[in-house]
Amino acid sequence: MQVAEELGVRYVLEGSVRKASDKVRITAQLIDATTGHHL
Repeated sequence: MQVAEELGVRYVLEGSVRKASDKVRITAQLIDATTGHHL
């Protein structure tokens, strides 16, 4: 994973925030940059 190499990290946190009317939904995924697997 290129961004992990550039930052010198092993894990990358990826996610999004969505708002619908009065509710907020947050999703997040932790990725092992060496294998590409989602943890």
